[in-house]
Amino acid sequence: MDRGRYLTREGITIGNKLTSGQGRLNMDFTPKTWFKSGIQLSFARTLNQGVLTDAYIAGTTISGWQSEPNVSPYDPKNATGYNLTANGLLGNGNNVTTIGGVNYLPGASYYVNVLPQIKLQRNNNTATDVRANIYGTITPIAGLSLTSKFGTQYITNFEDQYSSPLVNGLGYSYGGLLEEQRREFDQWVWQNYANYDKTIAGVHKIGLIAGTEYQRNKSFTQYTGANNFTDPFFDHIVDGAYTNTLPGTTTILDNTGGNLSSNGLISYFGRVNYSFAGKYFIEGSFRRDGYSAFGTNYQFGNFPSVSAGWEITKENFVQSLTWLNYLKLRGKLRHGGELLDRRRLRCAYAVWRCCLHQPQRPRYHTGRQPQPEMGKREKDRYRI
Repeated sequence: MDRGRYLTREGITIGNKLTSGQGRLNMDFTPKTWFKSGIQLSFARTLNQGVLTDAYIAGTTISGWQSEPNVSPYDPKNATGYNLTANGLLGNGNNVTTIGGVNYLPGASYYVNVLPQIKLQRNNNTATDVRANIYGTITPIAGLSLTSKFGTQYITNFEDQYSSPLVNGLGYSYGGLLEEQRREFDQWVWQNYANYDKTIAGVHKIGLIAGTEYQRNKSFTQYTGANNFTDPFFDHIVDGAYTNTLPGTTTILDNTGGNLSSNGLISYFGRVNYSFAGKYFIEGSFRRDGYSAFGTNYQFGNFPSVSAGWEITKENFVQSLTWLNYLKLRGKLRHGGELLDRRRLRCAYAVWRCCLHQPQRPRYHTGRQPQPEMGKREKDRYRI
């Protein structure tokens, strides 16, 4: 089975557009009666073309409502082709802003020209998702199957924002501002397990399963930026096209940074279940998990579980109860755990800046020192 899709959607405002493409391929093979395998591949890519400052007064919606209705957004005399003042706002045209010596606007120009806000700037996000899964199952004897499954996923996200120095806002304040951020995440999971089912004398059913699971996660983030461009029509990082200085000063702004993290999980698991006549059930399971982010004294945990059930509606003494369709009693006891917030498990020292357009405000974070006792939160649970 295979499938592909291409989709384009226009937003409610000019410049807002979503474009995505997806493809998927599924194949299963049974070359022998005792062996079968399969593979699944998928690919998705999405480009989201947003609009900057959409949620603010200067955004593409509110600014359009506020603008003077008798003023054109265009001006052929301006190098950009738009009606822009020296400070990047909408020109007032022939409108009078002062009456009797009283200025009815906070400044000579006050309103935002919505078109250059959209056309001269950008806010693009490109996301890519690639996945692959493969499995193989061998059945050497009746009732016994040996299975191996491997899956991997790779995700990237690229954020590209540009604010023009010709439009009032961050770009105007920083002589043009480009902000880019790239995130990558990759994960793989490998499972190997054996499964055995057996029915004895038609009423005794036994099921066994045992296996292992390995998992690795890795994430990477990198951001970069540029500001104070030598020409207002540069909107990408090109050597020699920007100075990275705060306009009017010699202060050099640091617009780069990033982060890298990874962790691994290993598990051993087993389960046995028994049923008699389809009415009485009992099951026991055990799982041992190890997580690389935990302290050395608590990297592994053991999680047993036991349950029992009784399907009462299959008993002869309730067959005469026509108003009762199904009734089953089940009880379970298990020892479980949950991962703590990974931020509490860090052992690192990091310095980052809160955002590219405020590089003068660094934020410092000191990660926790190694804690051998740090681990998962465990508890016993009962359920009936």
